[in-house]
Amino acid sequence: MFNLMKSSLTGPEFLTIVPELDDHHLTGRPFNRDIIKFETWNRLPAPPVQHYRLPPLSRLVNVPACIICGNPPIKYSYYCARCRRLVFQHGTAPPRVRALHDAYYKPLDGFLCDYTGIKLDLTGRYGPWHISLDHRTPGDENSQVVAALWVNRMKTFLTEAQFWAVIHSLTGHIRTGAPFDKSVVTALDFGKQVRRLGAKNPLAARRF
Repeated sequence: MFNLMKSSLTGPEFLTIVPELDDHHLTGRPFNRDIIKFETWNRLPAPPVQHYRLPPLSRLVNVPACIICGNPPIKYSYYCARCRRLVFQHGTAPPRVRALHDAYYKPLDGFLCDYTGIKLDLTGRYGPWHISLDHRTPGDENSQVVAALWVNRMKTFLTEAQFWAVIHSLTGHIRTGAPFDKSVVTALDFGKQVRRLGAKNPLAARRF
């Protein structure tokens, strides 16, 4: 589990960012985006974004504002150019569109990570702070939220409750040396979640 959570972070980065995440969750203190540099982040080349041809029925679409951010939409679309690109990158299913809508923060004209409250990047598609969609409950399509890619990778097969319990117990271990509470995620529950998502080998099943 910790191997999956650590992902592309160095050891010192992992031990630094976990307590920061715990403090933000427990106290609401703003998350420090610059607390680590993601020195060994696995930067993969971004695949080309597919171009979609408008189906004939789309010409009937006429909305006054983008249904995600409220900005002016492009012609024959429910979205502005930015949100349309995000929807086609991450999927057009209603739960995904709803997650993007809920994450949009108008004062910053951007999308906030559900776990850190940080405005996410829309360029550098595989960067640590790039926008991604996480399942609060693994495998449940209706539980999706917007998250930074590094948080999404760290959470892996954990439910939201399990994730925060692990972060909290691990923070106590890092700061005070207190034993990690293994009961927060049992081997049986973790194994069931991995198998339910069809992952024979958890290392091969990271959600990028």
